[in-house]
Amino acid sequence: MVHVNLVEKYLFAAGLEGLERKTDRYNARCPICGDSEKSKRLKRFWVLFDDQKCTTYCFNCGYKKSFKNFLWEINAALGASYNKELFNFMVRTPTKIEKEEPVFVKSKFVPRGIGEATKTDSILNKFVRVKDSEVASKWCYKRALPEHLIKDLYYTDNYMKTLMDNDVKSFDWLPEKDERVVIPFRDKNKNLTFIQGRAIGDSTFRYMTIELNPSAPKIWGLDTVDSTRPIRIAEGVFDACFVKNSISITSASTGWDFLLKEFKPEQLTMIFDSDIKTNQQLKDLALRVSDMGVGIFIWPKSIQVKDINDYIKDGIGTIEDFEKIIQNNTFTKLTAKTKIRLLR
Repeated sequence: MVHVNLVEKYLFAAGLEGLERKTDRYNARCPICGDSEKSKRLKRFWVLFDDQKCTTYCFNCGYKKSFKNFLWEINAALGASYNKELFNFMVRTPTKIEKEEPVFVKSKFVPRGIGEATKTDSILNKFVRVKDSEVASKWCYKRALPEHLIKDLYYTDNYMKTLMDNDVKSFDWLPEKDERVVIPFRDKNKNLTFIQGRAIGDSTFRYMTIELNPSAPKIWGLDTVDSTRPIRIAEGVFDACFVKNSISITSASTGWDFLLKEFKPEQLTMIFDSDIKTNQQLKDLALRVSDMGVGIFIWPKSIQVKDINDYIKDGIGTIEDFEKIIQNNTFTKLTAKTKIRLLR
């Protein structure tokens, strides 16, 4: 049995680029192959339903797996959470029910033009500034986030309800409380392109990212980065904010088509989280982008933390210290490939 609303919930949480509903199925850009390099409008990844199962398929790269296995591949935490909820649903469902008819709730999309002020641009006004919220301020300072980032962060005690109340996104379920710090993403012209809600309490989904401009890349920091200088790329916003002239691609495998067109490969240095040591998918990605001339940062064995934020938050070193570590541990091409293959 396929619980369609549960699948929708996890599809949204996965943050697939260009995700939208097409009657009784879902369509997005393929997170496995990246889809078309020439057109951001092409979306050839589909989530399909039949009576008994849900299947994912890409008509570009030929990728095909069950929805459950697809989730495990792109985000193991989401995969585990989905399995748990699916199991609980099946246990609660009476055996006499032969088939659950799919129920789809129509999403509300707001039309927009390039550079135009839109309804979604004003969504930030529906949240409060982090500095005006005691609970959010304490959470940010506990994570040692820098002031320049905190000034641009927002807070809400019910992220999903605020989005739905303001016709930005519709959901088939709403939690009683959904406390999140809200991170704005902007393009180089400072137009709002995405908002990302980071849970600060108990939540199935730590991050929920909302697309406001379907043609924009899901990259944070494009409005502040200096394109004439070396650029560092981190996986998360709360890592990139500690590094000079940096951006965040929010998911290591996305955004590369845009980056390699917008910047010279030799300008770029990718700083993966330290779990690249045990993540073969990240290693394969690092090998591919190093072939293109992108620098790869290799975490020193002496530093045992998950990411940059933990390095700062746990007091292992300062921002200036980490800058020196980046300079001394960034490698390119053959040297980078050798270092990547030796990661354990």
